[in-house]
Amino acid sequence: MSAIFPPLALTIVEALKGHDTRAVGGWVRALLRGESMAGVECDLATTATPDQMAEAFTKALLEFGEDGRRWGTLVVRDGAETIEVTTLRQDSYKAGSRYPDVQWTTDWNVDAPRRDFTFNAIYMGADGTAFDPFNGQNDLAGGIVRFIGEPNVRLSEDPLRWLRFWRFCGRYGLAGYTDAMKEVLTISAPALRNLSRHRVAHEWEKLQHTAHASEVLKILRLEGWQKLINERLGHGSEI
Repeated sequence: MSAIFPPLALTIVEALKGHDTRAVGGWVRALLRGESMAGVECDLATTATPDQMAEAFTKALLEFGEDGRRWGTLVVRDGAETIEVTTLRQDSYKAGSRYPDVQWTTDWNVDAPRRDFTFNAIYMGADGTAFDPFNGQNDLAGGIVRFIGEPNVRLSEDPLRWLRFWRFCGRYGLAGYTDAMKEVLTISAPALRNLSRHRVAHEWEKLQHTAHASEVLKILRLEGWQKLINERLGHGSEI
């Protein structure tokens, strides 16, 4: 097999032989954009259930953690390197909760809609074949951060996506910041107060190091959203 996966990911794919396992997320985005892969995590999605993964990893003598098992995620470790492997699933949210009820699936078309942005639903096999149900590659190339489905619904499921939207705008560009998106973001912004300081700080720190951070920060200040973020971080009126 002509493979583009890092060695540990290939080992996992081999251990899960008989199940379809593909990369998804940041590693795929970096590869498609021709960026440096150094330090980029290669998260994997698989048709194997958590029980099937645990059995396969044990048989292959792979070290793994199960803290995220309820969400279908096992973390394989090899020294300092770790890879998250997650079962394909369908999420359903109850009103007022950002924690979904999950149901395992083997259908990539069922798993894809639960992901936040179009370019985060690009799945790539070890041979480089991509499955891209929402044309995420086009959005990635055009610097368009686009929600899968209705943005207001996706933001109500997890308000952290509000900050993730801006973090990805900082990284890839502001073409997705339209008048319609501005209206949705304005309505959704107060929900930031319901997030933990830790979650907000994690996304905020990542935003600071993006290529278009200065443009994003200017918008946040102009729209008054910076104040909300500062409040959640425990800062004063300015950072």
